[in-house]
Amino acid sequence: ASPVITLFRALDGHERYASTTGASLYDAEGRISGAVTVSRDITLQHQAERERERQAPQLQLQSHLIELAHDAILVRDPKSRVLFWNKGAEDLYGWSVEEARGRITHSLLQTVFPTSLAQVDEQLERQGHWEGELIHTCKDGRVVVVESRMALVRDTQAQLTAILEINRDVTRRRELERQAQAAHVET
Repeated sequence: ASPVITLFRALDGHERYASTTGASLYDAEGRISGAVTVSRDITLQHQAERERERQAPQLQLQSHLIELAHDAILVRDPKSRVLFWNKGAEDLYGWSVEEARGRITHSLLQTVFPTSLAQVDEQLERQGHWEGELIHTCKDGRVVVVESRMALVRDTQAQLTAILEINRDVTRRRELERQAQAAHVET
């Protein structure tokens, strides 16, 4: 039988929620001889569900806004595997979210670091964020220069849960700067 959810007031005066299920007990002749019921306090689960429902519209709006961004926004797990890959990342790099999810970003994008991956990771761990330029290779083989911003995301116990990375394509800007510098040198 499906559980019955009941709201009640406990002896301390607080409202509580209980989930109750029951079943009949039968004797040897198949007659009902009793019943057993089990009740569980589900107040915390009920409150968490109400909070999720309350936050859902805000989260949907934020998700929609992130999808509208032109920058590549990705979220990596602590081992650098892609957890989230927005439309801007799809447009810049050419891989769909399905192709990117679970892949290690530095391998997928053949990342060239300004120093080394170890030094970037060390600064990220020490300061909680990192900014700089990276060189990435797209699915179609194009090489792009991106301004990258990374930030660590930690849980309430300060454990690393994710790395937020936002990349802006500056390839054309860097090429124009290089051409202007070359023209300046010639004159």
